[in-house]
Amino acid sequence: MPTVTYCFYGVYRTMYKMDNILCKVTEDNGYYRTTHIPSATTGLEAIRSKFPITPLATVVYKGLYEEHGFKGFNIIDCEDKHIWLHAGVDLNNKFVFEYTPKKAGVVDKDGFIWI
Repeated sequence: MPTVTYCFYGVYRTMYKMDNILCKVTEDNGYYRTTHIPSATTGLEAIRSKFPITPLATVVYKGLYEEHGFKGFNIIDCEDKHIWLHAGVDLNNKFVFEYTPKKAGVVDKDGFIWI
C-alpha cells in the first residue's frame, strides 16, 4: 500500500493544517481528540490566515499508535524524518502537544511560530 503524503503548513495554537485540512487537537478527560474544522465555520478565514501560504514540508501522518505508554500521533517529515508535531496523552494521561519547527522562530502574540 503506498504511503499517503500531505503538505504541512504548521501549527497555530492547538490547530494544524495539512493540505487543505484544518484540525484542532483538544484534551478530553485524560484522552485527546482531533477534530476536523468544517469549511463553514465562522471565522475560518481568520484562522487560515495564521498559516503560511507555502507548505513547510511534505509529511506523513502516523496516527493512532501506542508506544511506551504514549497514545497519539506524529506528523513526520518525508525528507528527513523530523517530527513536526507529537500529540496525544502520555503514560500519566497528561495531554501532550509538542510542535517542533526545524528552525528557531519568533512566537507572536497569538502563539504562532514564524520561521
